[in-house]
Amino acid sequence: MGGFWERLRAALRRGAGPSRPGVPLEPQGAGGRPPAARPPAPGADQVAVLVQALAHGNPNVRAAAARKLGELGTEGGTLAVSALVNALSDEDGAVRSAAALSLGAFGAGAAEAVPALVEALGDPDDDVRSSAGIALEDIGAPARPALEVALHHPDPLVRSEAALLLRHLTGKG
Repeated sequence: MGGFWERLRAALRRGAGPSRPGVPLEPQGAGGRPPAARPPAPGADQVAVLVQALAHGNPNVRAAAARKLGELGTEGGTLAVSALVNALSDEDGAVRSAAALSLGAFGAGAAEAVPALVEALGDPDDDVRSSAGIALEDIGAPARPALEVALHHPDPLVRSEAALLLRHLTGKG
């Protein structure tokens, strides 16, 4: 199916969403509404191309791929979760933030990401910390044990974020 850029472009165009806000990615029907037919469910090839794009040299490409994997959510499977966990250690804050938010879209299916997301609560980038907190809330109950352990983390920022998130998760916040 062509070169990397063609495959990436095709993977990013399947479905609409926040990776390209305000830009319709599907053909428009009457009155600007999308046509009745929905795009096909993501295939393993789409997920593989997006995972490959997470290693691209351009941080904008990496961030777009992370956002798109989040749009796929649980349809992206464990390959996407593992790749997004790795992206939490990207050198670029926008990529780390996009990866964290995208992990939240997997809900409890991203339980393996909880330890890395807890560590991201201490990231030097405010957006990454916020995104990690949102993702941990979205993951829900599977995040509780790690957040309880994080109450004793050496970083005071991680401790305070963990306490706040635990209050939210238990309905006391």
